[in-house]
Amino acid sequence: MKALFSKEDWEELTKKPSLPPVNYEIEKELAKYIKKDLTQLRQE
Repeated sequence: MKALFSKEDWEELTKKPSLPPVNYEIEKELAKYIKKDLTQLRQE
């Protein structure tokens, strides 16, 4: 996840107490897209 943000943005985000639930939601969405992309690649 950290690679998606600049160092300053990441530090700002990680200061906020709401990061874990937000981070979980983002990872869940990313996992859907990654899984979908991999499935599509296998079909080609």
